[in-house]
Parts: sequence; C-alpha cells; structure tokens
Amino acid sequence: MKKLISIIMLVGFLASCAGVPVTDDVNNQAIAYAAGKGIGIAINKYAPKADAKLSEAWVNMMTTNAGKDPVPAAAIMSFYQESILLLSSQVKDPYGLISDLTFFLTLYGGKVVDGQLTLAKDVPLVVMKAFELGYKSGKSAVQSYGGSV
Repeated sequence: MKKLISIIMLVGFLASCAGVPVTDDVNNQAIAYAAGKGIGIAINKYAPKADAKLSEAWVNMMTTNAGKDPVPAAAIMSFYQESILLLSSQVKDPYGLISDLTFFLTLYGGKVVDGQLTLAKDVPLVVMKAFELGYKSGKSAVQSYGGSV
C-alpha cells in the first residue's frame, strides 16, 4: 500500500512539473482546508490580535475578486505580503505562523524568495473557499477550547 501511495505521489509530482494544470480537485480542497485550519489555530492561539485585520484583508481580497474564478495570483500575493506585515508586529516568526499557507501555495507554483511570494498560477475559487472554511474552523476550535488546541 505504501508503495502504491508513493507511486501515485510521484506521478502527481511529475505531472505538475510537466505542465499539467493544477485543478480544483477534492485533494487540493482538502489540503487548502487543512492549511486554513492550521493557520486559524496558530493565529488565534499565538497572535489573536492579528485575526481581525487578517480576516478583513481576506474579505477585501475576496470582495475585490467579486466571485471570479480563479482568484488571480497577484491578489493572493498581495494578501500574503499584507499578512506578513500584520503578523510582524505581533510575533517574531510571521512566516512560521503562515507556513501552512506557504506550503499550500506550492501546489500553484508558489515560492518565497527573500520574503516575497511569487505564485505561478491563479487559484480556483472553490479551493480558496476551502481554505477560508478551514481557517474559520481553526479559529472556532481555539475559541471553543480556550486556546488549548
């Protein structure tokens, strides 16, 4: 079974390197949800004062997008940089708090070089919504369990 999973992962990796488009499939949605949940927990546990401004920046990005599918890479890169700035005033390692987002964006060609995110592909709206739902779930978990998640 492990061998089969390894082969599937290798084929997926090679396909993405060969230029096969990354889609909005259920796997990417699940990864986005998990990334959002991890960040929702981390932000609300270690930098809760940043939550309101980060949430506002997210809503602004999604409102500006006005439901267009996919969400443009430029908008996501701008949100990422704004997130780093907002978190820098609260924590020593803002990149650590949003590392799940950074990892998730590698599915779309994302790389951080010298603190700047570059993103090769736009991200499907359904995947962005999965990330948002995950974040809300992580935030709710911290609030429900008093920060002991």
